[in-house]
Parts: sequence; C-alpha cells; structure tokens
Amino acid sequence: MSGAEGRAAHALNAEAAVWLTPDGGPQLLRRFTPAGSALQRHAARPGAWYALLVLPMAPAWPVDLRLWPAGRSHEVHLSALDAAPSESPNVVHALPLDLERATDGRAARWSSRFMLPAGSTAPLIFVLVEQWRMAGDAPPVLWVQVLAGRVAQRSGAPWWDARSDRPADTLPPPSPLTQQQRITAVHEVPIYELPATPDAGVWR
Repeated sequence: MSGAEGRAAHALNAEAAVWLTPDGGPQLLRRFTPAGSALQRHAARPGAWYALLVLPMAPAWPVDLRLWPAGRSHEVHLSALDAAPSESPNVVHALPLDLERATDGRAARWSSRFMLPAGSTAPLIFVLVEQWRMAGDAPPVLWVQVLAGRVAQRSGAPWWDARSDRPADTLPPPSPLTQQQRITAVHEVPIYELPATPDAGVWR
C-alpha cells in the first residue's frame, strides 16, 4: 500500500469518521479523501472526494440529514453503510437527496430523510458523503447536521431525545393516521444489524 493509499484508508475508517448526534449543532466537514483505496469496491468514481459520518439510530425513528455547501461547484451523493469503507461493509445503500434551492444567492441546502426498519438492531450507521466534479479538483467544505424526526404515539425514546425543552405545541396531535403518514413518507434503509467482528462477535 502506497503512502497515499494508506492515508485514504485511514481517513475512511470508523475512528476517523465524524460523529453526528441527532439535534446537535452543525459541524464543519473539512477533510475529504480522493477516490481510491478502501473506496475502490463501492464508490471510487474518478474525480470524487469522500468523507465519512457516523449517525446513532433507533429503529423506525426518522432522521433528517442536512448539508450546506460553501459553493455549488460539486455534485453531492450520500450512501448508507453498515460498516466503514475500510472494513468491507455488507450494505451500501444510496440515500435520497433533495435540493432546497436558495432564493437569496446563497448556496443551496441538501437534505436526506430516512430511517432504519422497525426490526433493526443496529445502534448506528455510517454515511458516506461524496462530492464529485469531472475536473477532479478538491471540493468545498460542508456544514452537516442531523435532526431527529418525531413519531406520534411512540413509547420510549432514543437516548439523544432526553431533553425536555421542546414546546409541546410543536408536535401534531397523536393519532394512528398521523403516525402512518409520518412513517410511510420516510425512506427506509435496509440495515438490520451491523457486521460482527471476527474475534468478539459484536458489531464494529
């Protein structure tokens, strides 16, 4: 492995991923790795650059991942993985991405709304962020943030939802119809469990 390949592999392992807590503040994503090495199997198209995120998840609980680019020079694509690229993930799933165009001349915002299946035991997922331009030049920085959605008539809550400072009137009145609409409108990521490590038999 060359020095460049070694740096790419290190940049795309679990330890180097950026952790995003739902409803936490925006974080600046500065470091992107050029295509190659650990990405070769899944997403190494020429001219692309990648960064890796970790998102804690709860089954059937939607999240909204938002990204603000510093410029409009590159295309953006997202993929959900059940392991870091350096650990040979079993699932690499494209995420939906909607562009919210700005009307005041500022860079547009991207958003992706998704959730894990109700039967999933995965406590987190990895999200591979790709910025691509045919010329292959380095991409601009991205602001990233993940917000937790709300599911009506849900017993219990994920650990990140422990805060009690949310106004009660921001939630819709609970009803089976409201719950059905909110769940069916969310893209489902087919990750049911995380891969086991060879030695410990637990998720990576």
